Amino acid sequence: MAWYVLTWKILRISQSWFLSGMVLTETRHSSYKHVVTHLRKTRNLMKNIYLNLILFLTISIGSSYGQEVVMNEKLKIYEYTHVKEFDKEIAERLELFAEKMQELNYSETEKTDDGIKGENFFTKMIFGSAMEVHYNALVKFKDGRYKLTINNFRIKDERYGTVAVETLRKGSQKKWVKFINEQLPQVISNLENKDQW
Repeated sequence: MAWYVLTWKILRISQSWFLSGMVLTETRHSSYKHVVTHLRKTRNLMKNIYLNLILFLTISIGSSYGQEVVMNEKLKIYEYTHVKEFDKEIAERLELFAEKMQELNYSETEKTDDGIKGENFFTKMIFGSAMEVHYNALVKFKDGRYKLTINNFRIKDERYGTVAVETLRKGSQKKWVKFINEQLPQVISNLENKDQW
């Protein structure tokens, strides 16, 4: 809906530029010099607003796609990682992550003094068959910051078993990485979404 409104507004701006250009040509040789000057200023203002709007949309759309998995060349696996600061004690923050992982049904969770890890999955329907994409989430704490790492993506199919994304053919690998990148912001949001933070 927002794109429809934005497209409509851009169309209206373009129409107003065209019409003001027609008025300019009609009044160029008349005695309405002040009208022509005003129309030129208005047209320049509209151009500036339009260009700033495009710049703003480009930046805001670009920033929403910053959460993507990349190939870790050292480990040869796809992973996502980020570091954030926190203001509570490590034990308190660790407990919040543990509660959240339990709430989200993470399996094989292991908690240490400075971190927690667990496994979860999301699904994709292909021809009526549910394919599970399993992943590991690891949170490490150090010096008032925590590092969230999501990696070890595996495709699990009831018919064919479990396959690591990195072992797939390039075409299939690209499609699965694209799907993982689409799901990743929600995975991160779910894991870090806690009212007490």
